[in-house]
Amino acid sequence: MSDTFDVPRRYAPKAKLSTDNPPQRVGRPRPGHGTVYFNLVGDRDGVRAWSGTWIDRYPAPDADGVEVGVQEFEGERAGTLAWVRSRDAAQRLAYSDHAQQFVPLPHSDDEVDI
Repeated sequence: MSDTFDVPRRYAPKAKLSTDNPPQRVGRPRPGHGTVYFNLVGDRDGVRAWSGTWIDRYPAPDADGVEVGVQEFEGERAGTLAWVRSRDAAQRLAYSDHAQQFVPLPHSDDEVDI
């Protein structure tokens, strides 16, 4: 039988929430701009999930106040790589287990080090 004990809890005083940070408006990435990232996002019970995310930070907000364009895709490896390669982005990166960082996406799917 295990002993029971009280866990000390020390909560910070109530913080004043900032109202100066409205939600960021998100639009669509612009052709020829931004970066598409390819990464393994989950590996549970033998099922892997892959993601592609295209992020394009605008140099200045557009007429609607949009500051960034984002598109996302998640699925199996081959389909996600096809989606990543089909985006008209300025750069494509893949997370490398060997380098422990994002590196340029190789030309061949077989060379992707995840």
